[in-house]
Amino acid sequence: MLRSAKALQRFVSCTCRGVCRVATTKEVPVVERETRELQIPVPYGHLAAREWLPASSEDPSRRLLLLHGYQDNAASFYDLVPRLDPRWHAVAIDFTGHGLSSHLPLGAPYVSSLFSLDVARTVAHLGWDRFCIVGHSMGAHRGFNYGALFPDKSLFVLMLAFQVQKLVMLDAFGPLYCPASMVVQDMRKTLVENVRLERKDLSKPPVYTEKEVMKVYTETLPFGYQPRNVRTLMKRGWRPVGEGRYVLTRDVRLKCLAWNHVDSTAVEHYYRAFPNDLLVLMAVPGLGGQSARTKLAEDVCRMHCRSFQLLEVAGNHHVHMSDPDRVACYIRPFLESQ
Repeated sequence: MLRSAKALQRFVSCTCRGVCRVATTKEVPVVERETRELQIPVPYGHLAAREWLPASSEDPSRRLLLLHGYQDNAASFYDLVPRLDPRWHAVAIDFTGHGLSSHLPLGAPYVSSLFSLDVARTVAHLGWDRFCIVGHSMGAHRGFNYGALFPDKSLFVLMLAFQVQKLVMLDAFGPLYCPASMVVQDMRKTLVENVRLERKDLSKPPVYTEKEVMKVYTETLPFGYQPRNVRTLMKRGWRPVGEGRYVLTRDVRLKCLAWNHVDSTAVEHYYRAFPNDLLVLMAVPGLGGQSARTKLAEDVCRMHCRSFQLLEVAGNHHVHMSDPDRVACYIRPFLESQ
């Protein structure tokens, strides 16, 4: 999820060859396969993850990391992964402070760059040197960030010899930036909120009924959650504490996450740093909008990526949960393309 919920009014769908088209729904086969839970050690505890084992023997060219959105968790991919080719070894992580993963120690503030470090720790633990990423919203931006940092295996730094071969961005594209007039206000708000939460007793979190949880997601949050999506997210996002009562598993301090932004003058250099295959699926109405910087990022990616596609899919911000066929029918051939 992102902070802003301004409706996406128009997104031109272009491939790297300049062909415009609108994505439509196609049925894809659903294959259930063996899954297991992982715990990836980190200095403050562990990252939790759901792993889908490949239906056949391990293929190093078919490894997929899935990155969820802000304040969501790995369960957001539970319906999508069975619609992908079962030969892929897939792992969906809960970012630090999300889902079943450990929280940061008290006094340590959350910054969005931490989640790129989560990616590094995960692939190092898995022993993957080449892999693909499917990311939603914040996870898509973190996936692009990591792919830009490590586009080629030759960039061997501190035992980090990874390569993001293909990247799928779900309802996220273009630079995250704060308008110049809002920079000071945004920094002030983040600092004040961190101090406020440090002074609050977090050992007794609020308790909710399932009905109250549903209301928070479907009526209060403007991101298009459907009731069945909420029940899926609850599998990792809420812990039962009694008959029909739940508490959040995610860290409440994520509300005052400090976002790392790309300076407006650095957009072109940042987006040309990822030279591999990129597929962007923008939901309509979805979430977000166009800006001059977004158009610049699109032009840069079309010029410098090995292949680039930007497609529209009808749906809300969480279309990969509410209608996974709409995105799976484009992700499958993209991952298999040479």
